[in-house]
Amino acid sequence: MGKSKSKHKAAGIEVELLQSEGLGAQAGGKAAPGKAAPGKAAGKKEVTRSDSETGAGEGETLEEAIAKLSPEQAEMFMKVLSLTMKKRRIMLIGNLLALLLLLSGMLWAFVAFANREPGSFSAWVFLVPFGSAGLSLWIFGKYASQAGTKTTAALDEGRQAQASKSV
Repeated sequence: MGKSKSKHKAAGIEVELLQSEGLGAQAGGKAAPGKAAPGKAAGKKEVTRSDSETGAGEGETLEEAIAKLSPEQAEMFMKVLSLTMKKRRIMLIGNLLALLLLLSGMLWAFVAFANREPGSFSAWVFLVPFGSAGLSLWIFGKYASQAGTKTTAALDEGRQAQASKSV
């Protein structure tokens, strides 16, 4: 069982990752006797994927890592980061609105059910809060998905610009 190297491109930076082939670890995340756990070499610092992708070393902040990028790469990174944050903000607002609709709708449903005429069927009022919360999640999910498409387009645009400059 050996190690293989793979190269990945993240924001125009080529990163080389060492990957261990084989299992090397038992269930529960413990290393087999006499073998190092996957991703860890004996006596070496474990390099995580996020460290490799950002190019951040030990003690290096995100700002310092961005400062090391070329101006075009830094601009593309900031654009993608802002679009990603917009998508997450949209999803957060949608989830909070769904929660608010669910709670207020259930309160309304309990009041409506308690004030019904005896013998009348009004159990349907308990479906309305779930339907409104589901509709809210669906609408905000579609909107966030469109923001995600813009993020992908910005990444593709940056990669094409990087490729045209390197040629």
